[in-house]
Amino acid sequence: MEAHFREHYSQNFYFDYKKTPLKLTDRTSVPVLLAGFIFGLLFTVLGYYLLNQINLTGSVDFDQKLTQTTIYAPKLIPTDIFALMMLIVGCGILLASLFFALRRKTISFDGTTLTVTDHPVLGKAHSFVENIHEYTGVRLRVKLSQFGIFNCNKFILELYHKDPQKIIPLYISRSVKNLRTLWKAYAVKFELMPIHITERGMVSHRISDLDADFQEVIKKWNLPKNFITENEHSDLLVFKRRQNTKMIKLKRFIFDAYSILNIITVLIIGTLLTYAIYNNAVLVANVPLFLLLFLYILALSLIFYAFLTLFIKDILFIYNKRLIIFKKVFGVSCRQIVIPFTLIKAVDITYTPTTGRYSLTIIAEDQTATVFSKLSVEDLRYIRGYLLYEIGELNALKEDN
Repeated sequence: MEAHFREHYSQNFYFDYKKTPLKLTDRTSVPVLLAGFIFGLLFTVLGYYLLNQINLTGSVDFDQKLTQTTIYAPKLIPTDIFALMMLIVGCGILLASLFFALRRKTISFDGTTLTVTDHPVLGKAHSFVENIHEYTGVRLRVKLSQFGIFNCNKFILELYHKDPQKIIPLYISRSVKNLRTLWKAYAVKFELMPIHITERGMVSHRISDLDADFQEVIKKWNLPKNFITENEHSDLLVFKRRQNTKMIKLKRFIFDAYSILNIITVLIIGTLLTYAIYNNAVLVANVPLFLLLFLYILALSLIFYAFLTLFIKDILFIYNKRLIIFKKVFGVSCRQIVIPFTLIKAVDITYTPTTGRYSLTIIAEDQTATVFSKLSVEDLRYIRGYLLYEIGELNALKEDN
């Protein structure tokens, strides 16, 4: 089945299927808009302030005993050029925030019919009316949400239609809790097939499949033999075993387009910070101290964050019939997720259209985890086959007992 996509505006969205009639608005969230306006205003005010304070000559008089002194500050970048750059960046952020604030989509549902009106920033609003049964299914997908150097996965449930303009969001969130439960609830409510995207394309299921015991599915379909698997993996992966613990991790850091973005961020902010420190005397004389300290702390924080994200590794442990997933940065682990084998409902490779990447997705009854998003499809198939084998072993142990 060919997949079509429609980008939604919201960072958080919930279509309450228990309520009818229902009216919702799909638009950029207030916190994101507020952050954009604050930072845009901050850069604009700073640029305007510096443009009006570029005359750095003055007099210094100590007890009327010293003559007038002219202060010359060494410059890496002329102050007026730096101020103009800040002003342009600030105005750009403000305009972008205004654009995101104005665009929106209103969705009305009366129990059987959807009425959707799209309000673009420029041009006239346009609407369509569609019966709920004209939709193909309820699709689950993962989207990488990018905000500068900050990014995270958004989990999206949506009404899928062959016409991309008619695809409607049902649920958008960064939270992985109860995602499968909602997926099933929407499918049952609207009497539509559950759909998700894998490396094989768009795959549909019967609603009853969502209640199936995954270990029984592995046995019934003789997985991973009857799945697309790989016999070998690349040298990017490391498999280790110690007693009853097995570990899968990356052998080395993988640099991609987002890594380059972080490196560029470190270089640009680092250059600006070096300029500021080199001209600290000038800035102290022309910029309020609290604002200067805030900008120094902000710049250092962004450099620190961008640097750390270059060295994040996904690590997966198999211990005592449980999956333990966490990220590791310079030996420090974080974001630990523990999923018992008995709660796993699916292990698949999902496609993220925003980045063109694939990742391994483990779907449990009450949570969802995505890992190894920088690996090739072949390596992900190898890991999936390995996990299916481990989960199938648990089923074999049950039968022996």
